[in-house]
Amino acid sequence: LEQTEAWRTQWLRARKDDMSDCSACEAQFLTDYWVGMGQHLEALKAAKPILSGRESCAEVPHGTLGSVLEPLLSTGQFEEAMDAHVRGYTLVQNNPSFLGTCAEHLRFLALTHNLDLALGVLEKHLPWALTTADLMGRFGFFHSTLPLFARLRVAGQTLISFRAPPGFPLDGKSKGYTLDALEGWFKTQLEDLAAQFDVRNGNAYFSSQLILDTNLLERIPAVSVKPNKFSTKLNNWKGKA
Repeated sequence: LEQTEAWRTQWLRARKDDMSDCSACEAQFLTDYWVGMGQHLEALKAAKPILSGRESCAEVPHGTLGSVLEPLLSTGQFEEAMDAHVRGYTLVQNNPSFLGTCAEHLRFLALTHNLDLALGVLEKHLPWALTTADLMGRFGFFHSTLPLFARLRVAGQTLISFRAPPGFPLDGKSKGYTLDALEGWFKTQLEDLAAQFDVRNGNAYFSSQLILDTNLLERIPAVSVKPNKFSTKLNNWKGKA
């Protein structure tokens, strides 16, 4: 962590040139930094120029609205978090380059007890995760299933109506997949990816991320998705044969 902060300080002090990112992207990077450090209030502070509309670009606020979801939830700003989800998912749902952001929206839906919608997001974007060359994005997307499966287990759902993409390696029943099988497959994939990253990095950071924060699950209440274009689109999509 000390090395991380040292690099951040050097980045902030570096002179800007023609290769520098725009101010909106730099605000996004700083937001992600504080989220990764678990400093949620600092993350929201860094994101303020973006959330207020003062900073934007071709990819901002698209990613930012996903980055601030958990900071908003952890600070009790549930309605603001839902607004960020509604605005943000609409911006990224059709762009595979935002796989990591879609993962943040999936995690958000699971944390806020919107389990059917979370499963819909998982179904819709799983093909991206399975075919992407971005292993970090795949890890993030698979990681977002941890709270979803935990919530489903607490809800007593043992058989999951889940339409996997063609070529999905896990055999399912005609009515869906058992929760044990589906959760076990994603867990195995996560453990394998985490091990690869940890070997490369020479530490156990990614493996440490596989432990679900049960306190977070207990603190976050059900938050209803407002009637809007997002929920209508997703419900319609889930209804297709």
